[in-house]
Amino acid sequence: MVSHRREEAATSSPPLITGHDLMARFDLPPGPVIGRILNDIKLARLAGEIQTRDQALDLALHLVSPSDGMTE
Repeated sequence: MVSHRREEAATSSPPLITGHDLMARFDLPPGPVIGRILNDIKLARLAGEIQTRDQALDLALHLVSPSDGMTE
């Protein structure tokens, strides 16, 4: 029941960050990478791993790091 409420709140709430935020903050071009990062952030929010914009940006930073291969 609690996880259902968390999922409902996360899906009905505005996103913590947008693709425009990612492109501006990390100097990324528009493309599928943005969608993958936003999806990972959404999943982390649904799992209760992140709750704030700052946490979303920290996760995005980790996801765009070259060691993850996300930007290649």
